[in-house]
Order: sequence, then C-alpha cells, then structure tokens
Amino acid sequence: MSVKSSPLIWTNEKEIMLLREVLVSQPHQFKEKTPKRGEKWQQIADNLNKSDQFNNKASTRAVREKTNALIHAFRQTQRAELAATGISPDPTEKEVLCEEICLQIDEFTRILAESGKSCKRCRERQVTWRRHSSEGYGISEPDPQTKK
Repeated sequence: MSVKSSPLIWTNEKEIMLLREVLVSQPHQFKEKTPKRGEKWQQIADNLNKSDQFNNKASTRAVREKTNALIHAFRQTQRAELAATGISPDPTEKEVLCEEICLQIDEFTRILAESGKSCKRCRERQVTWRRHSSEGYGISEPDPQTKK
C-alpha cells in the first residue's frame, strides 16, 4: 500500500509567492514549448519548493497551469471592469502582480513577433539572391554568330 501525498492547495499567499517568482524569472521571454522556457518553469517550481509553505508539492506543470489560470482570470476581470462604467476598485497585490506579468507577456510577444518578421524578410531575401545567382549559371543558348 503506497502513501499518497496530499495535493497542493493554492492559498492567496501561495498565489502571491508564485506571481512574484514568475515576475522575477520571466519565463515568457522565451518561445512556448522550448527547453529554455521549460527550464524557467522548473526553476520557479524549485524556488517555490524551498519555501516551507509548499513542502515540495509544487510541480512544474502545476506552477505553469496555475500562473496561466491566474493571468486568464485577471484579464477577464479587466475586460469586465472596462465594460462596466464607474467601477474603479483598488487593486490588490495579486492584481498588481498579474498586471505587471501581463505587460511583460505582451512586450515579449511583440518582440518575438518582430524578430519572426525580420527572419521572414531575411529568408525572402535569401531566396531572391539564390534565384538571381542561379539565373547566371543556367544553360544558355549558343550564340548563332559563333556557330559555323
């Protein structure tokens, strides 16, 4: 009979610790599904597990999914507050952290998109250069004047 460990229960304090760690580590600066981004999430989980509150229960997947859920919920509440007129509640620490992370995500997304566009332009230039260079090496018709 194996002993099951209890699941990680997210409290407000744990969520704030998680968001602080994500804000400092900036895992969103790397493309999705890359080893570097995975290493950042692993680093965040390891740092949280050093805390007495987590007791080595924070897995990489749990940390990543909880962060994504918090960011998604924050963006939904932001949209709802913008749609409602006259509402301007004081932001909590968790909301401030989520907002800063959202700004980071948007900035990194913009940078990655721009770098992708420049790479696409470089590839198009390379194809054009190859086309021009191969045209010079093509088999040409013999000059009719030199033919005897």
